[in-house]
Amino acid sequence: MLSLLMLAITAVAALATAWLTARRRADPSRPGAAATLSEWAVGGRRFGAVMVFVLFAGENLTTFALLGGAGWAYDKGVVAAYSSCYASLACLFSYWYLPKIWRHAKEHRSVSQSDYLRSKYDSKALGALVTLVGVVAMVPYLALQLKGLSIIAYETSHRRIPLEAGAVAGAALIAAYAVLGGLRGAALTSIVKDSAVVVVVLGMGVWLPYRLYGGWGAVTKAVAEQHPDHLTLLPEQGYGLTWFITTVVLCALGAHMWPHLFASFFSAKDERNLRRTLAIAPFYGIATGTTLIIGFTALVALPALGKGNEDLAFLRLAAAELPDPVLGLIGATGLLTALVPGSVLATSIATSLTRDGYANLRPNASETELARAAKRLLPVVVALALVFALSGGQTIVGLLLAGYAIVVQVFPAVLGSVLPRNPFTREGVIAGLVVGAALAAAAPFVGGDWKHLRAFLPEQLAEVNVGILALAANLLVAAAVSASARSRQRPAQDVLETADEPIRAAAV
Repeated sequence: MLSLLMLAITAVAALATAWLTARRRADPSRPGAAATLSEWAVGGRRFGAVMVFVLFAGENLTTFALLGGAGWAYDKGVVAAYSSCYASLACLFSYWYLPKIWRHAKEHRSVSQSDYLRSKYDSKALGALVTLVGVVAMVPYLALQLKGLSIIAYETSHRRIPLEAGAVAGAALIAAYAVLGGLRGAALTSIVKDSAVVVVVLGMGVWLPYRLYGGWGAVTKAVAEQHPDHLTLLPEQGYGLTWFITTVVLCALGAHMWPHLFASFFSAKDERNLRRTLAIAPFYGIATGTTLIIGFTALVALPALGKGNEDLAFLRLAAAELPDPVLGLIGATGLLTALVPGSVLATSIATSLTRDGYANLRPNASETELARAAKRLLPVVVALALVFALSGGQTIVGLLLAGYAIVVQVFPAVLGSVLPRNPFTREGVIAGLVVGAALAAAAPFVGGDWKHLRAFLPEQLAEVNVGILALAANLLVAAAVSASARSRQRPAQDVLETADEPIRAAAV
């Protein structure tokens, strides 16, 4: 049980790091540092290039990278390659607009995505709506981390710890870690997490295929012989070329729309550090792309896992082929890939709800009081995600794509806010966001998938990712309502200008 002991030691060490970080922030020589919501939520906006990089770019290395990518490659084949295609596109877009957002956020002391948009559009209603949409999108993402933790505990303990018990223990760990350390604690641990993930993923993705089959080419040949359908897209299952392209576009546009990532780049000391991060971040795709080979290796090396167990592929392969200490190292790495992003997610959700909920109920609340409220709210947020994780049967990738379909609906509002001439009014942005988010959130429950859509849409159109369809509706509604709002404002302005004419004439 050495592997389980290593997992426990890693959890204790992470909590100790968060506690020490909290004590340092509470140092009397730095009065008020620990008391403010800004310090807890965005690290006091003092992070240098390394810290911003490990928080922002390192968000690609979650339990999805360690478990979900390999699981989907095991189940779907090359369809899983979509996850390695969108990061470069996302960073290309963000290199242009994120520094503009950072400058405005620093000037107006914004600590969350909703803070920023509320300030840009001068609308409390929009801020509250963005918070709601962000929470709805991030709860599945947080549930994804809890599900990953439950799998890690289950496999590392050689199936002695039930999945449900692992999820509950993981939720308690994430809540305690986030309350103690805030964003700064997550950043410190993320340095270790990112290094360990790269070593583990590249090690398993290079060494195991070589030892078992002689290299990547031999693994691919074995897959071609035993499971040839895994080397093609799957239009008969709704995962054809149209799905692949639209899913890459969806993730590229939505990759940096996650509210917890706004907190990460708001923490930057200057925009130069932010641009450096965006320039280097795509290299993380090398590590995540290797999970495709790991999934293929598990497919041909392991007995069938059975439907619904795809996410076990990575750790089941490690348990079968590696000694217990190495399995413990992989499990400890997996714990960090869930703990760090999970704590940042929970911190971001609690901060947004505090800013747009508690702060509106108590407008005179101090930063100290807001920080305390956010910390009390955080365990409730994690408990909600735990319920979601325990009640849902979706895979890790399924949870992630459901979140992307919702969070990308904020993109029109963000894009409009950085353009020299915003094409959207606040009314248009609100209306579009309501429609788009409602469609994306409702799709899984009303049959908004390929099997149902092809009954009344051409097959190629039915393959379009539902998040893109919801985004198209969002943009149409936002444009129409914005045009209508401006047309109503123009006559009023004309009346005012006409009324001013006699006054100007008299003045002349």
